[in-house]
Amino acid sequence: MFNLIKKDILVQKFTLIYGIVNTLIIILAFQQVGEAMFPACVVALSYIMLQSACAYDDKSNADILLNILPCKRSTVVFARYLSVFAFAVISIFYYAVITGILKILFLPLKLYSITLEGIVGAMFSLIFINSFYLPVFFKMGYYRSKMLNIFLFFAMFFSIGWIIPALKNYFWILESFNDTYIITALIVFAVIIYGVSFLVSVKIYERREF
Repeated sequence: MFNLIKKDILVQKFTLIYGIVNTLIIILAFQQVGEAMFPACVVALSYIMLQSACAYDDKSNADILLNILPCKRSTVVFARYLSVFAFAVISIFYYAVITGILKILFLPLKLYSITLEGIVGAMFSLIFINSFYLPVFFKMGYYRSKMLNIFLFFAMFFSIGWIIPALKNYFWILESFNDTYIITALIVFAVIIYGVSFLVSVKIYERREF
């Protein structure tokens, strides 16, 4: 399984280089959005990397090869679901390094630190969007599900800019709860929807013919 995750990372190539440009663009574009800058960078780059891995598998007919090998289909699905977290770690690293360099250069840019709330928000967004996308991908493949992919990406990407301010301005009731409870509730909810999505994807992939 870990070799499958490693494969998803190694096939990135140009995406990893593009990640530098992508992160810089988001930092410039989100100057007025504040704390949403960090989760936006993580969500955008992670999702792009996932799409790159999915596209590579479709283009190279990797599913046919994987089904020849002594590898359960549930393992293939599980590895793809776990790769989302690997991509998130890489994205966080990119953000930390690039913002660190920008701070050293003393450029007139607003930069925001990596926070636990930002990590939780980014991971929740990634889990939520991929809980919808991955079952469709395992059912239809990358190219046939491309329209849904584009819609989900832009819907989630542009919503980040107003979700966080909205939570602060209107969901004042959350202030009566301890941050630990809120984060725990989000994690539990994310685990549930990701788990259900995984089971659906396994069922779909096991019935799929190649």
